[in-house]
Amino acid sequence: MFNDDLGKPKLSQEKKKVTLWVMYWPMSMLWSLLDDFIKKMIRHLIIKFQKVYQYLTDRAFKDIDKTEE
Repeated sequence: MFNDDLGKPKLSQEKKKVTLWVMYWPMSMLWSLLDDFIKKMIRHLIIKFQKVYQYLTDRAFKDIDKTEE
């Protein structure tokens, strides 16, 4: 890993690591920026669907609720 005479790493020996890092960091940065936004959007959609399904269920069973009273 280290060049014995200088004590510094040689790029030629670390080429794979550097290449992987160069390819990985843009995806990592993008995911970090979008992660919270995506989670919030999914939560928002789930809540909206829950409200719609609850409305449809309440509407479908409104006659049954009236007869039980």
